[in-house]
Amino acid sequence: MTTAFEYARGKALPDVAWALEWLDTVGFTLTAQQGGEHEGFGNVFLQFERGDIGVQITRDRLQWMVVISPPGQKNYPGLNVLLTAMEGGEPEPGPHHVPFSEPLPDQLPEGVVWRSAIPAVIEWMEEADRAASIADSDRRWRKAMIRWWKEV
Repeated sequence: MTTAFEYARGKALPDVAWALEWLDTVGFTLTAQQGGEHEGFGNVFLQFERGDIGVQITRDRLQWMVVISPPGQKNYPGLNVLLTAMEGGEPEPGPHHVPFSEPLPDQLPEGVVWRSAIPAVIEWMEEADRAASIADSDRRWRKAMIRWWKEV
């Protein structure tokens, strides 16, 4: 029987597979794993840690997602929240016109390349205390999503 990590590597999109390998090469340790071929939809959960930074990669209903815990924090903001905190700008939840019958994106956030975004966000978080910027971005994303759902 394969582990959840081995299963994930075999099913991962190229960008996700790159992230899994990169985490290993820069000293992250796999600390938790569950799911795999025996799970519905082939769902997988992988948790990596290096020092006080955590990275969780999930495959849920064929969609790959990543969340990252900043140093000294126990919450795991989404990559979209962290990128908005790092780059500035306003949250952009996306268009409303996509019908629910259309396939969901394979990787989230949609259009974000993990191989550049994950290393950049981790480096940015390690440079200084980013808690206030991340909390502000999280608040703004929550408000943007509430507005988005009201418009649907």
